[in-house]
Amino acid sequence: MLTLSNVAKTFEDGLLALDQINLDVSAGEIVVVIGGSGCGKSTLLRVIAGLESATHGGVFVAGHPVTGPGADVGVVFQEPRLMPWLTVEENVRFGLASFSSDEAKSLANEALARVGLSQFAEALPRQLSGGMAQRAAIARALVVKPPVLLLDEPFSALDAFTRLDLQEHLLDLWGWYRPTLLVVTHDIEEALTLADRIVVMEGQPGRIAAEVAIDLARPRTRGDSTFNESRETVLAELSDARPLEALGTTGVAPTR
Repeated sequence: MLTLSNVAKTFEDGLLALDQINLDVSAGEIVVVIGGSGCGKSTLLRVIAGLESATHGGVFVAGHPVTGPGADVGVVFQEPRLMPWLTVEENVRFGLASFSSDEAKSLANEALARVGLSQFAEALPRQLSGGMAQRAAIARALVVKPPVLLLDEPFSALDAFTRLDLQEHLLDLWGWYRPTLLVVTHDIEEALTLADRIVVMEGQPGRIAAEVAIDLARPRTRGDSTFNESRETVLAELSDARPLEALGTTGVAPTR
């Protein structure tokens, strides 16, 4: 579903941000990207989304090259980025200009129902909690059921309880129509909760240092022996890409 072939990205100031990125992601697979500060995780997602152009190589969705933002790739950022003057429903409908009014309303209502916000359709973003605002942002990204959904540290700004809740909510949404998910996070336990496969990046420039398959049944229980074994494997790969002392004692890598 998603292929990155020899992707490199050099910025105008000459900084080589990404180099020789090769990655294949199957339809319906959840891949989580993790790595230290400055390794190019967010730049990678922006290139996949078509928000930045690769200097070399290509990105393909279902065999078609990504040449710019499009309906095939949805994006959820760290901040909800809702337009404050629009209602929640209007925010979700914003990218549906090519649909009739009735179709747009139906799609928006379905997406809001999926994220549990039907009763807040007429609310303004300032009336939502942080977790609710992020659910609205996810609804906006999912409204046209894109085959690929990118999430750039979508829960890192939230409190721990809300973050855990939204991780499970995201998995429920994934079970709805099984999009291909590529998630950037700095939280190893979040990665283990979500991922079929974890990609460890190193930099600079950003390169893929390792890939770890996570063969754990869902739902996953944090703290059980197999979860902890997988955590230790990911930590070992991450420490090879970046000194372990840079991660602190929690197993959480820096956010950038």
